[in-house]
Formats: sequence, structure tokens, C-alpha cells
Amino acid sequence: MSKIQAFRNRKKLWGLKRCLYWELMHALRSLFGFRIHYLSIGNSIDDIYRANLPVDNAGYETRMVKIAELLPFANLVPDLDECFLQKARDNNDTCVANFYEGALVGFGFNSTRRTIVTSQIDLLVPEGFRYGYKGWTHPDHRRSNLGKLRARVRGENEIHPYHERPIWYIETHNYASLLHSHQPPRERNLRVGLIGWFSFFGRQIPFNSRNAKRYGIEMVRKEDSGDRQYV
Repeated sequence: MSKIQAFRNRKKLWGLKRCLYWELMHALRSLFGFRIHYLSIGNSIDDIYRANLPVDNAGYETRMVKIAELLPFANLVPDLDECFLQKARDNNDTCVANFYEGALVGFGFNSTRRTIVTSQIDLLVPEGFRYGYKGWTHPDHRRSNLGKLRARVRGENEIHPYHERPIWYIETHNYASLLHSHQPPRERNLRVGLIGWFSFFGRQIPFNSRNAKRYGIEMVRKEDSGDRQYV
């Protein structure tokens, strides 16, 4: 597909203004590593668990998994390799996975402590929050409510579900994910600010809006101790 045709397709899906913004942000990301994300806070796990979520989807198995269980699938699905899995295990992160006929078709990792974002940047996760990251669903199994199934399983397995609110972030020009993540009013998340980073001569420099800092959620350099936070 040519770049012109791709531009026309995005314009048809999102409109001219969004399409031009996508082109601008894509260029800034390519040239300067500039990434800017909307930071969102969701309802508590208990609220999600009580929402109208599917109990099961025919043919799918969704469950909490130990990190070691995913090692056979390393390098077979996007962004899942042995190095990442080792870091997730060392950080005591948790994972809920979807299987279909024995094949891994979806997963989502969660952390309640300081977590790696890039080789130079971490995300500070304050007490009372849970950071959801590395969510993935196989393209052939989308629109099967696999993300909601993972949310339900996670809610059933949390020891203290009432006390944690989920947090996540999406790039401001990732309209496909932003539209997909729309929620009905009773489950709607709260967009609380902007976070991100840019590159300067190979050094990644994070930035955080005032509102994000007010909640204690920040992207920081590795050398930042994060002592001002409950990490």
C-alpha cells in the first residue's frame, strides 16, 4: 500500500485533523523519539469485576499464569521474549493469559511497583494503583472480549481488589486504540494528564504533566530514586 493510499485510509477513518496530527506525531517520533501519551485511571478492580463482563467464551481458556509458563511462547508473539519475562518475574508482576486450543492468543501484564518502560526510563506506580501493560490479542481473535475476560479473571484472583485502581497510557495519536478503548459511562476511565519522553543525543528525557504528578504517577530516569513516591 502506498503512503498516499494509507493517508487516504486514515483520513476516511479519523477525519482530516486527526490524520494530520497522526502524520505530525509519527514524524516527531521518527526524528526525535518524541512520544506523548494520555494517562488514564480506571475504576477499581472490584468495579470492573462487578460490571457486565462475559463469564466465558466458547473454546477459550483464560487464567492467571506464572511467568515461567510463558517461556515456551517467547519470541513467537510480539514483544514477548525471555529477557522481558525474566524482568517481569524479578519485579513480581502478574499476568493473565488467553489460550485457544493450547495456543497463546492474548495476555496482559500488571504491576503494582516501579516498572521498566524503556532501557532508560521507569514508571513510578504509587500505592493503591495497578499498572496494566503489555496487553496483546492475536489479530485473528480480536472482538472476542478477551481483554474483558482477562479483567474478570484478574478481579477474581486479586487478594485486595477494593484498593487498587488500574492505570494505563496510550499515545495521543494512536486513534485505533483510543477508539477501541471507549467504555460505557458506568465503566469510564478518568484521563488525568500527559506523560512521555523525547530523545536528545541518545538520552531519553521524560516529562509529566502537573496533574499526573499530583496522582504520583511519573516517568523517571533510571537514576531517579523515586523517594518522593510510594514505589
